Amino acid sequence: MQETTTLKKAPGGARDFLAVLFRRRWIIGSIFAVTTLTVVAINLSQPLFYESTGKVILKRGMRDNLMQGGLRTMSWEEELASEVETIQSGAVVAKAQEAYDAQRMAKGQPKVKIALDRVEARVMGESNVIAMSYQDRNPEIALEVTDALMQAYMAYRRNEYTLQFPKEFFDSEVARVSSELEHWRAQRQAYMSATGTVDLAVESRADKEFVSQQEGELARIERDVAERRQALADMRAALKEPDGGAVALMAGGTQASDAVISELKTNLSEARVRYKEMETIYVPQSRELLQMKSQVVQMEAQLAAEVNSRVVMAESQLRALEAKAAQVRLARAQGESRLATYPSRTARLSEIEMRIAALTRNYEDLSRASAQAKIAKATSPDWTVDLLTPAGRPYAKNQRDYVRLALAPIFSLIIGLGLAFFIDGLDATLKSPRETEEALELPVLASLTEHKERRA
Repeated sequence: MQETTTLKKAPGGARDFLAVLFRRRWIIGSIFAVTTLTVVAINLSQPLFYESTGKVILKRGMRDNLMQGGLRTMSWEEELASEVETIQSGAVVAKAQEAYDAQRMAKGQPKVKIALDRVEARVMGESNVIAMSYQDRNPEIALEVTDALMQAYMAYRRNEYTLQFPKEFFDSEVARVSSELEHWRAQRQAYMSATGTVDLAVESRADKEFVSQQEGELARIERDVAERRQALADMRAALKEPDGGAVALMAGGTQASDAVISELKTNLSEARVRYKEMETIYVPQSRELLQMKSQVVQMEAQLAAEVNSRVVMAESQLRALEAKAAQVRLARAQGESRLATYPSRTARLSEIEMRIAALTRNYEDLSRASAQAKIAKATSPDWTVDLLTPAGRPYAKNQRDYVRLALAPIFSLIIGLGLAFFIDGLDATLKSPRETEEALELPVLASLTEHKERRA
């Protein structure tokens, strides 16, 4: 029956240490080789970059506007951190890209894209100095891009953050207000020409007086027309009466001043008297009576003709008066129509005048503000950025970590040794005659390995 033997290894010396190294040499060598090759490959794969650096200095403090005094400042950390982020922003890089493309195009060189992740900016200690740098595998490109970045940042700072005298603003605003002012003045002139307006107040009074005069003239003409119509109606009614005496009475009523009618009326009256007297003397068929009767008839016809001519004349005069009344009514209507337009014309002209007055005040205010801004700009400094050190000569940026390259194999040997002893400690087999003697407490007379070695 085989007995189980508990192995107790006594701590060995250098011989046992070397034995373990010899037995587990593949573990140590593999870890060392893999680690060393990996670190070497990583470091050798890193390309060599060149870096160029320049420095700018900021003048802290910024005016809110040119029309007021005083400067606005933030804490040192806030301002400088903001500037670092501004330098690395896409806006500054885009401006640098435009300038750099134009520079290379002028030299007949191909364009080079600026990599945003290679742009660096850092604050030099606790100062207002900022160092700007760019890395590239080509030292000339690193130098040119760094210079372009510095110029772009300074231009961006001057244009975007510094309060320059707003000449363009004032010029454009003054030009705009002047253009609008001329436009509304032309509108006023065109409207006044289209409506025939010179002075609304004077024209309004004149049109009111004109309408009043036309109304008085129309009232007088209408009164005359009414009288003429009544007289004409009476004359026509009298003409229809069979009694000649009524005709004579009518004729003498309205035309008593007419000498012809008055004479005809007198002669007719005398002829009728003689005819009546002759009727008492002569027989009805006598020649003298017939002649007198014929004379009376002729005189009546002549008087009727005269009266008819007066009726025609009266009708003509009535039509003339009616035509004149129509003209007066038309003139009055025109005057009233002009008066009716005064409210809208007054409102429109008032609106135009208000706009012109507002634009005139705006123009005067802009002129005063422009003068004040010029004085403020000339008498107060701005927050500016100045070039402290131009882009320097590019230097090789060491991308290879030689410290890691040296330490990695050393640590890999330590780890390999530890792993080798750990694995060897887990192995419970008897690996040497000494371990066999210690485990069995019996001497070892010979070993197969040694026997083979001796025979060999």
